[in-house]
Amino acid sequence: MFTDIGQDGAALLDNRGGAVQVGLGAGPVLAVQCTPLEAVKRWPSHWPLAVLHSGRFHRQWARWTILARPAARLVHAGGISTWERFDGQAIQASVALTHGAVEDLTRLGQQGGLWIGSLSYDLGMLIEPAVSTAQRTSSSMPIYEWHSCPDVIVYDHVSRRWQAVAGTSSDFVQAFTDRMTSGDPSSGSTYDLGNWQGVQSRRWYEDAVARVVEYIRAGDIFQANLTRRLTADFSGSPRALFVRAMEQSEPWYAAYLELRDNRTLISLSPELFLSFDPSKRRITSRPIKGTLPGNQDARALAASEKDAAELNMIVDLMRNDLGRVCEYGSVRVAGGRTIESHPTVHHGVATVQGRLRAGVGLPEVLAATFPAGSITGAPKIRAMQIIRELEGQARGPFFGSVGVVMPDGGFSFNVSIRTLVIDGDRAEYAAGGGIVADSVPAAEYEETVAKTAVVEGLVT
Repeated sequence: MFTDIGQDGAALLDNRGGAVQVGLGAGPVLAVQCTPLEAVKRWPSHWPLAVLHSGRFHRQWARWTILARPAARLVHAGGISTWERFDGQAIQASVALTHGAVEDLTRLGQQGGLWIGSLSYDLGMLIEPAVSTAQRTSSSMPIYEWHSCPDVIVYDHVSRRWQAVAGTSSDFVQAFTDRMTSGDPSSGSTYDLGNWQGVQSRRWYEDAVARVVEYIRAGDIFQANLTRRLTADFSGSPRALFVRAMEQSEPWYAAYLELRDNRTLISLSPELFLSFDPSKRRITSRPIKGTLPGNQDARALAASEKDAAELNMIVDLMRNDLGRVCEYGSVRVAGGRTIESHPTVHHGVATVQGRLRAGVGLPEVLAATFPAGSITGAPKIRAMQIIRELEGQARGPFFGSVGVVMPDGGFSFNVSIRTLVIDGDRAEYAAGGGIVADSVPAAEYEETVAKTAVVEGLVT
């Protein structure tokens, strides 16, 4: 789970228990021994499910897994915000909506409780009108969908124990405990996924890369992130697909959301966009730039001047974005470029931190920083304009963010790279990379191939 718990997380765990460390009030510790993925397998099929999962343990960055049973959702689509039950019926909430996409995100904190949700990349079109909302092909998915989660349990990968969050109903805790200790995995726990097919051709992508390089040489931008789509036939259980994906890829910032209109979002992201610790007013971002297939020597990526330059550009962009909402002089590079290895790729990553100004909340932070610079480019607005021109379709949930907003005002988001959407009998995926002045079109295409390996391994 994405939340930045800080350097003193272990000591706090010893003194105060598990769930409080992710900004949540502590409820009862559960007499349950199963792992998070075993819990997903046993989760009752009639219960909605939202998951934020640390697929591979890291004490500071990937320590927690949250499983939640959502009850209602806030959806913004077609310029209208609505509160809905999970059966699709509108409900009367205690907080009125303005139908402004960014403005209505303030309602999450006002409504109270814990929220897990997804932000479309195209929210950035509303934040930055200069990019223009006009698309050759618009996304049929909402700008965002947020799930209100009154029943929440947290797994601590250090203590290997489950704990309910304060306010979680005792009936849910008992039902979950019974299911995990005696229930068999839910029915429908298999899936079939066909071979992935590119929506655009290799020639299309390489030509688009060449066009980006022309824009760079003309002085429009320094870098742009260019992506392509893939689709595959799908049937069976999205939950089973999620479990297998977690077992194979072990992503640090994974997510699973059952969306309206019978869609499912599965994010296998290795990248932290934003994490905010309200007790210290500390906000953290860990942008990724530079990729090498996992079967190659990571030292080659470490030595690559091109990839280092890509990351430096995005670090500077992130510092600038955070500087718009942080105290003067507080934004710094807390961790310089390092190479992180994942099952299918190596990545370059850096850590940027700042201290949010008093009175600044989630809407202001998103207005200053969204979408992430690592999946747009620099300068951001012009890069987004070029992306819109060349890709020719809305990105929708791809390259947006998935995250959590907590009762204490904390929040944490991934960058939804390595993300799948299941829509009926079809699965969709997107892959891309940062294009700079010395990019070679054929090599950039091969980088996108490396980034599809994580889903190629899921084909049945």
